[in-house]
Amino acid sequence: MISQPDGTFPRAVCLLKRCTNSEAVLTVRSCRPDAVFNNGVAITSGLRVDAHTQIQVARYGPGSNLMSLMNVLPLVDPLPGRSRLAQGLAAAVRHWHNLPGLPRPRRWAEQSLLLLAMQDTDNSLTLHGRRGPFGHRLTSRQGEPPSPAWLPQLHTLARRLAEQVDGAAFDVPGNWLNRPSTGHLVGGCVMAACPADGVVDPYHRVFGHPGLHVIDGSVLPANPGTNPALTITALAERATAHWPSAGTCDPRPPLAGTDHP
Repeated sequence: MISQPDGTFPRAVCLLKRCTNSEAVLTVRSCRPDAVFNNGVAITSGLRVDAHTQIQVARYGPGSNLMSLMNVLPLVDPLPGRSRLAQGLAAAVRHWHNLPGLPRPRRWAEQSLLLLAMQDTDNSLTLHGRRGPFGHRLTSRQGEPPSPAWLPQLHTLARRLAEQVDGAAFDVPGNWLNRPSTGHLVGGCVMAACPADGVVDPYHRVFGHPGLHVIDGSVLPANPGTNPALTITALAERATAHWPSAGTCDPRPPLAGTDHP
């Protein structure tokens, strides 16, 4: 992170470029009053619909009903030369009879299934730190190549699932504006063998800063094309397993770029 000598940020500074996994999220909610989908683990089955796309089924636990307010818009496919926002508003008018019922927060977590689509294609977001009238804030913009605005494979599966559960598929507001969102950023502090190629060594130690470790998705050097949660967990367990116990010698090799471990 870049800052001024006094510790403040300049008005606009590019912080880092982060990879994404081309993620898109849709929700399918059942109309069945007895539907209960949120028993069990959060992320369940997965389906690889083509060589580059994996879709996982997820669910929220009890107490997550307010998340329904982020999934209230009818699902629409963008058409060339037409505003996706206008298409969405037209779809909302056509399906007005669903609007008072399905988006309501009550029992949303029980009656809904989330579809998480991820791809292994190479795209990114560029994060910026900006100083505004209300302090510093973090903003983002599309990188090169940009993340896809929609995934047709996901829309097809969402509609098929909605038929199976007697429900409807919903979108998030940002997608209507062709602004894709992601919950899994990777890269930015990648792992490497030396400071010239990355930020942390194979033991997650920051080069040139003894005692400082980075253990999260930012150390991944590339997009895994799927949910990175288990990969991050495995890396964290490996890193902490090599930490020395109190009063013992550090079994790890010396940290590159410094005389200390």
